[in-house]
Amino acid sequence: MDPLQLDPPSVQDLLRAGEPFIPFSEYSIRDIIHLPQDKATGWVENKLREGRPFVIRGFTELKEWDRSILNNESFSALSSSAAIPVRNCHTGRDAKMRLRDLLSQTDFSRTGDIREFLYAKDLQCPKKWVTALEAFLPSAMRHLGSLDLFRTLPKEVTPEVLMAYVGTRKSSSGFHRCFSGTVALNLLIESDGTGPGSLCFGTDKFSQALYDTYMEGLGKSPHTDWTNVSITQLKSANFPIYVTHQKPGDLVIFPSATAHQIWNISPMVTKVVWNIMHCSSLVSFFDYIQPIYQRQCHADTGRVPLIPLHALIKSSPEPGDEALLLEIFEQLLEDEAMETEPDVAIKSVDTQGAVVECNFCGLTIWNRHMHCEQCGDFDLCLTCFISGRSCKHVADYTWAELIPRGYCKDVIQTTRNRLHDRLPSRRRSPPQKTLGALAVAAADARKQSMERLCHLCRDSHPTWKGVNCTQCSAFFCFRGLYRHFDVHLIPFLRKSDPWVCPKCSQCCNCRCCHFARPYSSEDKPVRARVKPIDPRGRVMGFTDNVFDQKRGKRASMAAHSASPQPEILPRGPKRLRTQVNDGNIEPQQQQGDHSTFTNFGVAHTRRSDENVDSYRHPYASSSRSLGPKGQLRISDLLEEHSPADAGPPFQALFRQSSPPASLTPEESAFRRPTDEASVPSLRDEASIVVLEKRLEALRRYADDLLDLSLVESHAKLLEEASQLQAQIEERKRRKAETLFDNLNRDFPELATFAREEARRRGL
Repeated sequence: MDPLQLDPPSVQDLLRAGEPFIPFSEYSIRDIIHLPQDKATGWVENKLREGRPFVIRGFTELKEWDRSILNNESFSALSSSAAIPVRNCHTGRDAKMRLRDLLSQTDFSRTGDIREFLYAKDLQCPKKWVTALEAFLPSAMRHLGSLDLFRTLPKEVTPEVLMAYVGTRKSSSGFHRCFSGTVALNLLIESDGTGPGSLCFGTDKFSQALYDTYMEGLGKSPHTDWTNVSITQLKSANFPIYVTHQKPGDLVIFPSATAHQIWNISPMVTKVVWNIMHCSSLVSFFDYIQPIYQRQCHADTGRVPLIPLHALIKSSPEPGDEALLLEIFEQLLEDEAMETEPDVAIKSVDTQGAVVECNFCGLTIWNRHMHCEQCGDFDLCLTCFISGRSCKHVADYTWAELIPRGYCKDVIQTTRNRLHDRLPSRRRSPPQKTLGALAVAAADARKQSMERLCHLCRDSHPTWKGVNCTQCSAFFCFRGLYRHFDVHLIPFLRKSDPWVCPKCSQCCNCRCCHFARPYSSEDKPVRARVKPIDPRGRVMGFTDNVFDQKRGKRASMAAHSASPQPEILPRGPKRLRTQVNDGNIEPQQQQGDHSTFTNFGVAHTRRSDENVDSYRHPYASSSRSLGPKGQLRISDLLEEHSPADAGPPFQALFRQSSPPASLTPEESAFRRPTDEASVPSLRDEASIVVLEKRLEALRRYADDLLDLSLVESHAKLLEEASQLQAQIEERKRRKAETLFDNLNRDFPELATFAREEARRRGL
């Protein structure tokens, strides 16, 4: 929610604005409550499978709605008196506050202070509230109800998903998907005032790919980030945005894996929120969400891989869902099969009811996995092991399984006998290698010590980190294939067809090949770095943390078209290749272009002597000497100073000495700029540090005051902190502008890189 927007728009205003805003489907609980249970369950299931958000209104009009229990006063009395974490949605910081103090915030009406933006999430729902909800909610909509597959899990591993939320005006939950692709249900219990309590936004299942692209354009992960998207930003969406208001007694339902955002617009809002694992959620999880969770190392809190087996053992799913669960479980069992099953030693593990998780990506492991004998308690799922992830003991992994394979086959056969003629025809997928077979091959390859030179990066790698071409036997590392040719590892390795490398396909885009139509790889902008769940995960995967900027690529021209850049020497196209026979290339030609990196993150290119005449290096006329390997170092571009001029390292960038040669050509010679560089004031730098320390102290005092429930004083300190924060940001902006101006004049390529990073960080 935009903190500067005093009055958020109404649903009618948004719908009048037209696309992309469209209304939720609305229904009355009175039209559903009188249906028989099986028909009510079928109605809810059909709506969930349609994949569009909808709202059911009028629960407060039912006689089963107990107003003496479902209210804020009762909630405060039934809850703990201990302090709870309360998020300030404006500052993004948490503070400790007692629930009764938060619920009393509506006694004040001033705007712009601490009484707004407060949101207490994931509060324990009192047992009396749970009983009151079960009195009027149909079974299909209940937590652990007839459509919720979480009910099939053992009680000790079932995720706790029934929670209470309390928020003041302008608090919000940004656009997000609920964990593990679950269905989200949001019931408004009480709201102050006469108008709507909340404004709800949602997407449908048909817009998943468009939503993912849209959020990535905002620099956010569409699966793991909670992003507050303003109305102005939403107007640019190229997919439907569903909007509705929510009053007490309104139940808003978001189907599996759909994204949503909630804005609280009344002075105080109290809700109950829960999630159900519907069969459509299982399909979304295994096909769509789990691969992304594994790639980003986002833990699966829903324990979803355990559900198919437990549901079939208990024989508790709906008749129409049992066939789907059987198909999913058969696929899970087949995917861990090995081609050489009897020849591989597998250790049986008794977990005694505990859940085994992958120590790298956090996925819940349902059966077979890789176990490190050296660490003793470090386990990897098959996908992470195949992807190259590991602890420091790369070659010390053995096979382990939690459930005997024979028992799993017995469960499948028992279920098939129970279903009889209701068994669906099995979908035949193209033949591909299983994860079990790939893991066996990966374990054998890790024990080899042979290395090969990668055709792309010109570096030596162990052979298990790449693949050989079946035609020319050239070696390509997996990281380079992903970086340069967008080859995703697991789908690539599953293929059983012979692989022909880009060089033989005449589309290689490396610095040595000069084909007419090289492959153009997709942009890989900088994102949050992948980090293992367990810090013992020392070895990252082949394709983890591959970003364009890590190789010193220039930022896209569109990002800098608004700011004019000084003219630099244009780089011509690559020389046409005169010889195609790789085996007979002259020694100098084999060197090609070799990039090295300085501490500033800029690549300087070393070229063979025969190319000097065809490409004139910008620094060719300089009298400065090159490094021992022929590279031009950044230190070579700086003027030498006497020891008397030496100062602290951080002052080297701002020293007012003779500036380096300009990079702008003029009459076949390089000129030096005559104007002196503007130098950021060291006094300004010192003042920024002082202001930041003062801001940190103010915030500490504000938190202490809030712990004592001194709300007025807390608000005053936050107002002062906001003004101080604005001063710091203004000084940082001035400092950045001066630095970029100097850097842009002397080192344009460095300035381009720095501006791009500053733009991403919001400077």
